[in-house]
Amino acid sequence: METSSLSPKQGFTRHAALLLMVACAALTMQSCSRSEEARNASQGSSNQETQAAGMGMENAMDEKSKSAAATAKVFALQKVDTPQNGKRADFAWLEGKKTVKLSEVSSGKPVFINFWATWCPPCRRELPDIVELQKEYGTKVVFIGVAFENESKASKAAPLVSSFAQKNNLGYVNIVGDEELVGKISAAYGNVEALPTTFVIDKNGVVLEKLVGGRSKEDFLAALKKVL
Repeated sequence: METSSLSPKQGFTRHAALLLMVACAALTMQSCSRSEEARNASQGSSNQETQAAGMGMENAMDEKSKSAAATAKVFALQKVDTPQNGKRADFAWLEGKKTVKLSEVSSGKPVFINFWATWCPPCRRELPDIVELQKEYGTKVVFIGVAFENESKASKAAPLVSSFAQKNNLGYVNIVGDEELVGKISAAYGNVEALPTTFVIDKNGVVLEKLVGGRSKEDFLAALKKVL
C-alpha cells in the first residue's frame, strides 16, 4: 500500500495546507517531490501542453488540450453538508448553470468516492483500475473523484484535472474546489490526510469501507461486492 501525505505547514491554515504536498511517502521509505513527478509526467508531451497543465492557463493550451478540457467531466465543488447520523456527507457541484447534489445522482445506488491528485504517484497508478470498474459497474454504482490539487482556486485546478482526465479516459465525474471547500469536504469525510483515499458507501449512505493508500482492482472489487 502506498500513499502521498498531506501535512500542515507553518504559516498556512489547515484548509490551505490540504492543498500543498509536503511529502510523497511510500512504505518502502522512498520519497519523491512534486516537481520530480511533474517532470516524469511531462515526458512525451509537448512544451505547450506541459505549460498549460502546470499553470492552468487556458490561453496557453493548444486546440487539442482545449477540447480535452471542454469534454472532460470535471466540475467545481459548490457546497458541502455536515454528515448526519453516521452517514456520508452530501455535497453539490455546478454543471454549467445547474447545481447537482450527490444525494440526487446516487439515489438508491451505492457510491465510490476516490480522493486523489494529479501529482500523486499512487493515485495515478490505481486510476486505470478505477476506470475499468466504472465501465463494468457504472450502471449500478456512482463513481466520483475528488481532486486535491496544489491550487487555491477551483478555476486554476480545473484545466489541469480536465486535461489529465481526458488523456487518461476518466469517464466519471471529478470534482475540484477552492481551498475552503476542499477543507470542508476533507473534514466531512473524517479529515483526508493521505492520498489516495477511497470510500465505498452503500445505497443508504452508510460508509462501509475506507481504503487508505493505493489499492488493486481486486481490493476495490471486494469492497464493492459488499454494497452490490
